[in-house]
Amino acid sequence: MKSTWDEIKNQIRSELPKNSFSLWINTISFLEKKDKTVVLGCPNKFSRNWVLENYFNLIQEKLHAAGALHVNLVLQPKLPIKKRPVSSFSPYNEQLKLPNIPGNGNNGKGRLNSNFTFDRFVVGRSNEFAYSASKALANGDAWNYHSLLMLANTGLGKSHLSQAVGNAILKENPRIRVFYVTAEDFTNEMISSLKNNRIDEFKNNYRRACDVLLLEEIHFLSGKEKTQVELGYTLDTLANDNKKILFTSSIPPKDIPRMSKGLSSRICSGLFT
Repeated sequence: MKSTWDEIKNQIRSELPKNSFSLWINTISFLEKKDKTVVLGCPNKFSRNWVLENYFNLIQEKLHAAGALHVNLVLQPKLPIKKRPVSSFSPYNEQLKLPNIPGNGNNGKGRLNSNFTFDRFVVGRSNEFAYSASKALANGDAWNYHSLLMLANTGLGKSHLSQAVGNAILKENPRIRVFYVTAEDFTNEMISSLKNNRIDEFKNNYRRACDVLLLEEIHFLSGKEKTQVELGYTLDTLANDNKKILFTSSIPPKDIPRMSKGLSSRICSGLFT
């Protein structure tokens, strides 16, 4: 039966968008067949519920087409995997203060709008994947992925979802250091630190004192070579430490004028919507 499920997955692969297949179907594995019951395992409850609601009938149809006409299909979460503990808060537990950059009440950088939550986001067919992917990232359910890129025109909810991720993470654990900044903020902060001979502090701040980076409007980085280089090193460090990263943009990275291929590749290395 395992080989049958592998073949069904290959069939579904050609019928769904790449991201949808990777996130919801490819992560399902065959667990067992008992009498007339086929049990498939999803990574977690969130995934199982989403598959039940959106892909159960499709999977059942494929099973029937493969000759399994009289079987009961059961989806269940696999045994939970221990989540990686939040990184140490020493020696950079307190937010490092850079000149001309105002502090805030969050345990991190940038003020999150408390009204921007998942509960208050209006979900429709056009944004349901972005909603589900960002919620999975916030909940630690985005198995195999540490980053998410949301592409959409202005006014379609990117900032709402981005801040909803930060708010959800902080609600679960207020000690997690969430950095919410725009690409323009990041650039200006880097320039300020260079002028004040505090670039090492800037680097340590983003690379060692950040658990979650929410970086908005990356299209602003067009032509800003030094910022792109610095951001690239920062992303490499965060990725190596399995930190969560969310990007938003109105333009696909490959279409942003004068953006390096290396940075574009890093930004697109995770999920994208």
